[in-house]
Amino acid sequence: MHNQYQAIGRLIMNLRNGRFLEEEHEFITEIQDEFNVATLQWGYYWMEHLEGWEYNLDFHRAEAERLSHFVDFEAGKPSAMTRLFIYEQLTEQMRRLDLLINGE
Repeated sequence: MHNQYQAIGRLIMNLRNGRFLEEEHEFITEIQDEFNVATLQWGYYWMEHLEGWEYNLDFHRAEAERLSHFVDFEAGKPSAMTRLFIYEQLTEQMRRLDLLINGE
């Protein structure tokens, strides 16, 4: 399993550095697919108890939390809709990973 959040982290840094998206709706659709793929992959790792599954899930949980602190989604900022979407998705990913890791 590789770090599913590398691309998200790069995007967040680009947004923070003033590089914005042209078509937010198209991007949001693409990134939603990436979040769905990640969720399915973690579910597979958890169900099959593949080697290192606990570490991988815990790593991604910590990475999602870390990235969520970098997302600034104040209204009126460029790409605010994208920023809010990323924040909400990361929060949901943390919830799902907590379920897989702790069963809570």
